[in-house]
Amino acid sequence: MPDGSKWDVPCDVIARERTMYYSAIDGFKEGSPEWDKEYKLSMDDYEIKDWASSNMNWDDVQSIAKKADLPCDIPEIDYQEGWVNGNKEIIEK
Repeated sequence: MPDGSKWDVPCDVIARERTMYYSAIDGFKEGSPEWDKEYKLSMDDYEIKDWASSNMNWDDVQSIAKKADLPCDIPEIDYQEGWVNGNKEIIEK
């Protein structure tokens, strides 16, 4: 983020959002083989980063995001800007 902080957002939240979008367009239902195939594709590192930056806003994940590092003291941080254009890194816990 612009203040130097890092935030953890579960990848499955982003993958689910992407899969829900494509299931609505393609007409497949949750739990179907098509759903499972699309969800697995959605878990690709590139797809997660791309979907998050291009199709989601900070407001979409703010309530579930957990701060990983303490930020510097910078007033009025634009978290939307950080979410869209910030560096994203996939980590396994």
